[in-house]
Amino acid sequence: MDEVSPIRALIVDDERLARRRVREMLTGDADVEIIGESANGQEAVQAVRENNPDLMFLDVQMPGMDGFEVLNVLRDGSLPLIVFITAFDQYALRAFEACAVDYILKPFDRERFERAVEQAKSRIRKERRVDLTQHLLTLLENLKQQPAYPERMAIKDGARIVYVKTESIEWVEADGNYVRIHTGKGSYHLLSPIGSLEAQLDPKKFRRIHRATIVNIDCIRDLRERRRSSAGSGSRTLFPPRDRRTRVPMSIDIWKRWPTRLSPGTTSMRPALMKPSAPACEARKL
Repeated sequence: MDEVSPIRALIVDDERLARRRVREMLTGDADVEIIGESANGQEAVQAVRENNPDLMFLDVQMPGMDGFEVLNVLRDGSLPLIVFITAFDQYALRAFEACAVDYILKPFDRERFERAVEQAKSRIRKERRVDLTQHLLTLLENLKQQPAYPERMAIKDGARIVYVKTESIEWVEADGNYVRIHTGKGSYHLLSPIGSLEAQLDPKKFRRIHRATIVNIDCIRDLRERRRSSAGSGSRTLFPPRDRRTRVPMSIDIWKRWPTRLSPGTTSMRPALMKPSAPACEARKL
């Protein structure tokens, strides 16, 4: 078969020779795996509930519980596809009303049996494709709901690897082929262009304020416009919260596009005062 797993089939007939006949005709069919045989209706119900077959070859007339009663008992669960096998043709209409794949009259030859099996295979292939499509759609929907940005970053620091929570990153600066990541407890060198690192950070929390600088907007203490500073007329500077001596430059273009509201309670960013959230454990050494 085109689909991955074989069809799991159950044979149900009160006659041992009839069960053996079906088994022999299925032997050598790589698409079908016989998972068991049942000699009466009660055994069939139990086998279906325990093994969940894909296909059931079901005799109609059996002592105690006939084939239609088996289906009635199982109607609230997961029913396999049914191929009825019987010596009585008067049940054919009722069988197809029960959505049987086929209805085979005893005695039957190999050609008739294989035609019924092919019909069953075709139905199961179709149902599996539908199930697979639904599974893939569900998987894609789940992926959409999962966070797109990593919660931690692994940074090689000499002979060790340091795991840094992204929420603990206060700002990032380009340093040649590296970036220097600043947290409340230290800084770390990472071999990466600043643009590649930017793509890994949530844009709702991190902003590129300069070609060489990224900041965590939750970690901005204040924003100042210094027209007479040593940095030159019209320069803008962000001050991270933990090191009052550190000044992070902001480009004029970014200043012009800087939002007046970054979070609830912030009314203006020229200048604005924000209380930084205390980062969780910044790094854990291995």
